[in-house]
Amino acid sequence: MRRRSTKVQTITVFTGTELRSGNKAEVQVDDTFKATLMTHPNAPRNEGEAAFRIGDGVNVFRLGKLIGRFGLEPFMIVRNGAIGSLGGESEVQLPVLLEGAQVY
Repeated sequence: MRRRSTKVQTITVFTGTELRSGNKAEVQVDDTFKATLMTHPNAPRNEGEAAFRIGDGVNVFRLGKLIGRFGLEPFMIVRNGAIGSLGGESEVQLPVLLEGAQVY
């Protein structure tokens, strides 16, 4: 359960956002809170298609600094190293629980 006083920032993820294989799931956003890169251990390492959830509590970095964690777990389709859809949409707004948020 999360306290209602938890500060939330919305980020935008578009289809076509680059997805790379990495040791853990992370999201990089720019100064306008638009996702520019996602990494995930299940990302296809070559051309092809995959479907999986990115994970709950994924770290989100803005301009290289940790700002918070995902507040939900979106399902995504990946095609040829880029996001093909998130939750069946071509553009989604995702909540990020800002650093310092307490989770019980």
